[in-house]
Amino acid sequence: MKIKKAHSQAIFKVILELENIFDTDKEYYLEHENVNFKVRPGYGYDKFYLDWVDGSYDMSLQSLVNFILYEEKLYKKFLSKEAYKEVAMVVKNYPETIPDISDKHEIEQRMIDDITWKACVFMGCKFKKANLDYSSFKSAGYMDEEDLKLFDSCYICCDEIISDAFLYSLNDYLRENILTQNEMDRIVILSKSLYEIKDFIYLATIIYPFDNTSAKNIIKLAIEEATKKSEYSQLAFFVKNTEYLHDIKWGEDILALKEKL
Repeated sequence: MKIKKAHSQAIFKVILELENIFDTDKEYYLEHENVNFKVRPGYGYDKFYLDWVDGSYDMSLQSLVNFILYEEKLYKKFLSKEAYKEVAMVVKNYPETIPDISDKHEIEQRMIDDITWKACVFMGCKFKKANLDYSSFKSAGYMDEEDLKLFDSCYICCDEIISDAFLYSLNDYLRENILTQNEMDRIVILSKSLYEIKDFIYLATIIYPFDNTSAKNIIKLAIEEATKKSEYSQLAFFVKNTEYLHDIKWGEDILALKEKL
């Protein structure tokens, strides 16, 4: 569970940093649309192109993601010591390449690939939302239209929430849009990728006025997550001190679970 949390947090932090880098220079590139999106964010060799994603890793978006993971010490949080040593050796001695540790650390390499993939999907969505040319992302396979249909799609990928900002953008979206049942069902699926109990509670709270059944399903998932980690205080406080669910049984269920452990 600790590794899962570190991996999720790495995704969030990379996404947040990329968003800050993109937003800093976005206005310039809206006025100069026929040039590549060059940034100097202070990582690595300090020259990257956010729309270079075709596999030539020197100065590419993937390379920037690699340097963010390394310089923000995120690699250390979800890689073993042995895997980290291999990654650090590549970053220090061959900075124009991307570390590949799949021969000895296949699972950890998949975690790195997952972060990189979601970062590229996120940035492709940012380009599309800003009406910038996102053809390089599409031709590289990062722009699956199914990932772009709902809410603020920059923050979701492959049925997984990849940024906490999704929760707040969804709250804004709900104020102006009536969701279909399929969309509500998708939200419940997306909630399964949450880790923090407070995020489950927030999502259930904003969903309840529109679909109390979906909200209760999200609370059930929160209870399952709390059971795994023996974290009940937030849930118990939530259901015992609000009329939100209109059902005291939720509080009793949580307390009963706690007494069993």
